[in-house]
Amino acid sequence: MEAYPGYFAVGQSLYGSYAPQLVINGHRIGKEVIMMIHVYLDDYRRCPEGFVLARNAEECLLLLEHEQVGILSLDHDLGENERTGTELVREMVVRGLYPQTAIYLHTSSMIGRKRMFEMLYVNKPEHVELSNGPMPESLLMQIRGNRV
Repeated sequence: MEAYPGYFAVGQSLYGSYAPQLVINGHRIGKEVIMMIHVYLDDYRRCPEGFVLARNAEECLLLLEHEQVGILSLDHDLGENERTGTELVREMVVRGLYPQTAIYLHTSSMIGRKRMFEMLYVNKPEHVELSNGPMPESLLMQIRGNRV
């Protein structure tokens, strides 16, 4: 498996090979583990406890593609020379990559939030909740409390 810039591949050994995995910010991604994760996309803010941090759109797409994601919380402005949250959402829609439970938009960009919300609202699966704002503190506390 070829490593992507900013990621490293795990899976090859001198004694044989096994299913390669990518590691993003300390989290190994791969289909062999069936565990729901929550993803927090942001290039600047601190990641809430109980979430896996994606610093850019590419990391977020890899997690959505290879993991069972329960909750997805999105920022819009992800740094210079990086794809925006709107571009990420467009790619999610094209590829049909959605979390199982809910999407929150924690971005401070009003225009970005509006664009992401409108695109997600008309395209998301019916069972996925969409919130035009950040996660409530009660949900964050519940997720923190359920960590093992």
